[in-house]
Amino acid sequence: MRKDNVVLIVVAFVLLVFSMTSICLIGMGYPASPLEDAMPTQALGVMDIPGPPRPSVPENFTAIPGPDYVDLFWEDPYYDGGSPITNYYIYKMFITNDFDEDTSAPNFVVDGVTYHYYDTEVTPGTRYIYFVQAVNANGRGYGGVPEMAVPGATVPSSPHDLRAESGGHQVNLTWLWPESQGGTRILGYHVYRGASPSNLTLLTYDSSTGFERHTDTNLPNGQEFYYSVTAYNYFGEGPRSAIVLAKAFWAPRNLSVSPEGIENCGPAMLNLSWDRPAENYSELSFYRIYGLGGVEIVDSENTTWNGIAEGGWGGWYIRISAVYKDGTETFSDYVSVYGPFCEGCASCLEVEIIGIAVFIMGLVVIPILIASRKRP
Repeated sequence: MRKDNVVLIVVAFVLLVFSMTSICLIGMGYPASPLEDAMPTQALGVMDIPGPPRPSVPENFTAIPGPDYVDLFWEDPYYDGGSPITNYYIYKMFITNDFDEDTSAPNFVVDGVTYHYYDTEVTPGTRYIYFVQAVNANGRGYGGVPEMAVPGATVPSSPHDLRAESGGHQVNLTWLWPESQGGTRILGYHVYRGASPSNLTLLTYDSSTGFERHTDTNLPNGQEFYYSVTAYNYFGEGPRSAIVLAKAFWAPRNLSVSPEGIENCGPAMLNLSWDRPAENYSELSFYRIYGLGGVEIVDSENTTWNGIAEGGWGGWYIRISAVYKDGTETFSDYVSVYGPFCEGCASCLEVEIIGIAVFIMGLVVIPILIASRKRP
């Protein structure tokens, strides 16, 4: 055998070992690199980053548009970089990609004890994006999260795609952001409820934007309620969403899931059991099981299921619903299931993709190279 062919075979073997080792590490939940295993449990702080100390991001940065101006407010950064803050740099642009915290020229500069800027160099109806950055003797700090503002802004439009799911003594509401924020950030939502569409009253004030959901609890099972949601910003409350009708109803209870043989982040045998609804179970048509890689249908007389759950990358997020003869569907709480060897699967997905790609490349390229060496 020629010496260069031996070298090619050795290279192919190394590629194969690397790719298959990566895939095996995925299945065992090992991190993609030693650095990942050594990472601290807390987020990396600015004092932990090599190089000269830099101020952290100014706190509570806010941009509030007016008819022909934008008011900017912020507070001291939680860390000044080991030196007093001397200035704040303010950047204004049309797209965030124009900003580089190390090289961009600031549009406005104020001293280190000023926490407000009144920008009148604006055109009503134009969207502006702002950053603020603390500066000390060591240089610029971190740029932080941008704030968007549109002078001449108004209230947001209505949230859309409001949905309601029934549960035992509760209704779970979800919705999507308004198509228009009104030119400034959405501060929160108001949830309305009533016994009729024309008589809705404020149920709750919810400021947790980014989690467009609310659970209405302690409801009498079987009673119908109408729901609607509004969004609000600095200018006030927007219009109501479409109204949905829902009722709390008797739902499956005490869902339990016991896994068997979860290995290498693949399919697994799962055993499910639950208690039937406390009342009205004679009106049941069937159960649905969600989160197994598909929807499973179970006869209303059964309160157990066992079978193969596909996918999941070592974990499943499962719940069961009871479907009644009148079409009402009520949902249990979610149950999370994880295998003993798959806790790191999601974090290692990139390594698996690289390993498979290298393996395929070796299978395709190496034989071609060997064959080309055999030609006269």
